[in-house]
Amino acid sequence: MTLDRRLLVLGYCLFLGPFGGVNVIIPMQDALQKDLSTSLEMVTLSISIAMVPFALLQFFSGAVADRCEPRRTLLAGLATYGAGAALCAVSPEIWTFLAGRAIQGIGLAFFNPVALAMVGELVPSERRGYVMGWMGTINTAGIATGPLAGGIAAEVNWRLAYYLIIGMTAASVVLYAATFPARGPSCGRMGNVLGRLGEVGSIRTVQLTCLGGFAAFFAYGAALTFVGEWLEGPPLGLTESTIGLAIALGGLAGILVSPVAGYVADHTGRGKVSALGFALAVGCYVGFAFASGLFLVQALFFMMGAAMAFTWAGLITLSVELVPGERNTSSTLFNAMRFSGYALSPFLLVFVYTRSGLASVMAISAAMALVGMAAAIALSRRAGGDAPKKEAVTSGKAGNG
Repeated sequence: MTLDRRLLVLGYCLFLGPFGGVNVIIPMQDALQKDLSTSLEMVTLSISIAMVPFALLQFFSGAVADRCEPRRTLLAGLATYGAGAALCAVSPEIWTFLAGRAIQGIGLAFFNPVALAMVGELVPSERRGYVMGWMGTINTAGIATGPLAGGIAAEVNWRLAYYLIIGMTAASVVLYAATFPARGPSCGRMGNVLGRLGEVGSIRTVQLTCLGGFAAFFAYGAALTFVGEWLEGPPLGLTESTIGLAIALGGLAGILVSPVAGYVADHTGRGKVSALGFALAVGCYVGFAFASGLFLVQALFFMMGAAMAFTWAGLITLSVELVPGERNTSSTLFNAMRFSGYALSPFLLVFVYTRSGLASVMAISAAMALVGMAAAIALSRRAGGDAPKKEAVTSGKAGNG
């Protein structure tokens, strides 16, 4: 068993979660409304209803994985995620579909952040920024290519996308079980989980990292959800597959840019590279507010993918190295906060979109990106916030300086 093989399997898990659990339904919105006899608000709710349990349960899943065998935690999460996808695939009406989405979110909470923390354990600190840049990009590529698969499926039958997700999940269970054999007892002493969460969450650099993650995904989720919806209506009236392809350009950009972003994170600092990503993202959101043609939208999606590659190269790396003894706990706190942003933005901003249009939503996204940039700059100025060559924090007190 080689290190590279382990990273490939963990990377596949990090791709699978957002591929089928986040944005696969964006280009399906019209198809879902017609087939399930529902409204845009209810379809938009299906994004948030997966992200809310995903975000909230991560406050506990990392602490559980730190005290139980991570392998069992991750496999249980994959199985739950696949079961939710199966329920979505056979849903006769919107409420069953929403239940399936919620179950997917529960499963995702128990395998996505654990896989990320395991990567942090496997990779030495001097290369962690580079590898985490790639893992962040793989995660973002899942977010970006899910709509491509969903758009293609929607033109035939939207349920095909969920059958694909079921097959991909089954493959991930087999690959992970074969690559990471069971070791030791299934679970040790849980101890004071809430107390440990509070201790790790009280570290100032962890708080700043979580704030950056929340702001980044709040803005990014709004852009994907509402730009995708806007493209379906006048004046462009694009097909589902065309919209999915445009969004997928962001994933392509992330794949191309991630080596550069990871290199910069390892050599100039985590906070600085994330601040650069946020600055690029602000430009994208302002551009979307004034976009009037498909070519410009495609270029902006590509630029947004590059921006997110820089943003995550710094923040994701910090999330697994600020508290080395509690990687799962700090990683899941970070992921809980960033995906809380993703869960809340479609639900909160759908009312802004339906009443004021895309430009108002993108103004809010730009403002949130500026908040994230401020958090990244603060991280770069704090002791440990820009220390790529060593573990930055080894205890709760050390992180508050």
